[in-house]
Amino acid sequence: MRPVIDVAVAVMAVAASAADVPAFDQRLQALGAEYRQLQTQRGHFDGASRNEAVDRWGGRKHEVMESLRQGLAARPHTTRAQVVSLLGEPDAQWRAGEPAPRLLPSELRETPAPDALWLWYRWRGTRDGLALRFDPRNDRLELVAWSYTGE
Repeated sequence: MRPVIDVAVAVMAVAASAADVPAFDQRLQALGAEYRQLQTQRGHFDGASRNEAVDRWGGRKHEVMESLRQGLAARPHTTRAQVVSLLGEPDAQWRAGEPAPRLLPSELRETPAPDALWLWYRWRGTRDGLALRFDPRNDRLELVAWSYTGE
């Protein structure tokens, strides 16, 4: 009987810790909705005609993603499920130690846990975007940073 009690206590602790993370405020939710809408627009880096809103440095998509980066960086311990509910499914994901589908800057490659999970949200094609790293022990956001191919 003892193992069943330990499992029940562990499940309750995980549920309680997830509830400790407050919901996103209206501003962040609006930015997330706008990002999801902008993701449906194609631009030069997706093989279409140039689209200033999604292609340009400082264009609307870049601005929205920077605001999201700042908002998420200010919310340590945000869960992966919360991020996915805000931004939608990532364009790529991988575990630390696995071949990454992106070239990450060296400062993003250093990972405290060898099996940390990375999520990738594109800005322009597959060349630039936001990289988010989650702690594998609790599935909480550890880092959110830009990864640029070069600007």
